[in-house]
Amino acid sequence: MTIFNYEDIIGRTNLDFEKIVGNYFTCLIKLCKVEELFKEYMEFIVKQAEYTFMITDRLLAESLSKEDLEKFEKFLLKEARNNNEKRLLQAWCSVIPFYVSEKRKR
Repeated sequence: MTIFNYEDIIGRTNLDFEKIVGNYFTCLIKLCKVEELFKEYMEFIVKQAEYTFMITDRLLAESLSKEDLEKFEKFLLKEARNNNEKRLLQAWCSVIPFYVSEKRKR
């Protein structure tokens, strides 16, 4: 029996997963309140901790209003303080530069 891993599946398909994930998060951003969006984002981060889709972080940083971005950041920092799981903390570290950059622009 052959078992395929994520890289095997990606290598054998011509789907643009970055685009698919980007479209999914664009819909979430338009439809969800910040609290709901954050919960969906956290679930996504946990499930894809080994694979990074940078488009999610960029979309969140660029698409949220200043107020919503600040709320999202507060949720993010609170969750980081309350969670000692190393892979989650590593995932959050990749997000922070997008938020800092976007806050400086505003």
